[in-house]
Amino acid sequence: MKLAGKKIHFMGAGGIGMSALAGIVSSKGALVSGCDRAANEQTEKLQSIGIEVATQHAAEHAAGCDLLVFTSAVATDHPERLAAGKKALRRGEFLAELMAEYRGVGIAGTHGKTSTTWMSAYILLRNGLDPTVLLGGVTAEMEGNYRCGGNIFVSELDESDGSFLLPELEVAVITNIESEHLAYYHTSEKVVEAFELFAEKNNTGLLITGIDNEYCAQIYARQQGRKEAFGLNTGRRGLYAEDITPVNGGQQARIMYNGAEVGILRLPLCGRHNILNALAALLVGRELGVSLEQGIKTLADIETVGRRMEFIHELSGARIFSDYAHHPTEVRAALAGAREVDKAGRILAVFQPHLYSRTRDYALDFARELSAADMVAVAEIYPAREEPIAGVDSELIREQIRRIGGNVVPERIEVGDITAVIRRYAPDYSTIICIGAGNIDTEVRKIANE
Repeated sequence: MKLAGKKIHFMGAGGIGMSALAGIVSSKGALVSGCDRAANEQTEKLQSIGIEVATQHAAEHAAGCDLLVFTSAVATDHPERLAAGKKALRRGEFLAELMAEYRGVGIAGTHGKTSTTWMSAYILLRNGLDPTVLLGGVTAEMEGNYRCGGNIFVSELDESDGSFLLPELEVAVITNIESEHLAYYHTSEKVVEAFELFAEKNNTGLLITGIDNEYCAQIYARQQGRKEAFGLNTGRRGLYAEDITPVNGGQQARIMYNGAEVGILRLPLCGRHNILNALAALLVGRELGVSLEQGIKTLADIETVGRRMEFIHELSGARIFSDYAHHPTEVRAALAGAREVDKAGRILAVFQPHLYSRTRDYALDFARELSAADMVAVAEIYPAREEPIAGVDSELIREQIRRIGGNVVPERIEVGDITAVIRRYAPDYSTIICIGAGNIDTEVRKIANE
């Protein structure tokens, strides 16, 4: 794809994935512009490198563009998309065309994509392989959510609209598979079918998949091409971890490969899910020339991705963390990680549901997982790309928490109330974990900023 001198406009440029694409494309000489409904940290970062980002959508943005890149959240009759006509291209299609010029490494799966992508990129980066990276989160190492490097392109892939099936990959990773994005797939069976297609499509390269997950195990068993397995319960196949022990806010584990010990992983991140992410990343590194032993040493110094059990501030004796979890399984992992860090203390979970459809589909599951905290505060739903659904609000989750015997703050909490709730309850808790993929993180950081 020839980019130098092309005028490319990105709709939704404040999105974590779209802003990364815009930054990478700009570095290749494209004349980039963007727009979004409001300014945020990502639009400010783009403007700091000379990319003009408008804070509204307008049809005239398409004028004179060689290409307009949009997300699947943009309706087919949106004036800006209509004005672009045949020059409009979905984000996933654009990413696939861009990655075609690289040795592509694609990280897919319901959970753990961002952390696994960062761990994979970090192993390559710290061992001289100069990867280009597109990340669904922010790291201090990259000073943002992307990195412009050499001919290896490491990217997490978005399964929410099926576009993860488009890139041609040298290394394909499936972290795990669960029912998710039912607004697009409609049934869990269709979700699994999409990942089966992902594996089949990439059978000329290497497939890396976690086989603790039953759907992944089935895909692994059917894969005819090159493949590697990882997990905690692999039956001594592939790469696995034993003797996992919490250590100084992180953890260590004995890493085994096909029954033989490889080394001791000392990971400065809590949560068993991060051990799984590390195993996948180690296999990515190994395929691209970094030995398992060297990869294990490298991960000892890694820092977390922003909003992945990220420490924000201490207030009235309570340590406040921010976590991006927005699916029940991710909430379970986040609270398990918090409990590892604070075994004997009292934990307050402040949760902002993400999407009306997800709240409707998983209200009881969210309630069950959140009830692992000593107290739960549930904020109103962050709608993202969705319109309201009649009868669906955060009271669905609060009601289910009460029904199963959990402890929940009774009042309805708007996003602007979150800092007040934290201040009110901080003296009674040793850990406060703020969970959600919406703007809860922005609110939480106000406490530190003040």
